[in-house]
Amino acid sequence: MLATLLPDASLLSLPVLLVGAPVLEEVVFRAGLHEQLLRARVAPPSANAVTAAAFALGHGLTRSWWLAAAVVVPAWALGWLYQRERRLAPCIAAHAAMNLVWIVIGVGAGLGGAPMAGGDAW
Repeated sequence: MLATLLPDASLLSLPVLLVGAPVLEEVVFRAGLHEQLLRARVAPPSANAVTAAAFALGHGLTRSWWLAAAVVVPAWALGWLYQRERRLAPCIAAHAAMNLVWIVIGVGAGLGGAPMAGGDAW
């Protein structure tokens, strides 16, 4: 059903948004930055806050500052999940689910589906 609502360009971005981005971003931010901060004995809440801020900054610099603000709380939640589980698979699955929710919200709001790189409206 979702595929019938999305323009072709957005449909092509679904694998990136639902698989590629969650895997890459969780490897970089959770297994990379977050894990290194924890190993350096940074307090877990601080490690999570720094990682969530870096995640948001990355989205702001590459996409939009609106999106950066919108991902701070989800990034914090993914960090909490990582600290609890210390495994990437649950984080990747949750990240993909969050991206799917954003896509559905975008379609429902008439924004044309999946956001594309380059600073589109959302």
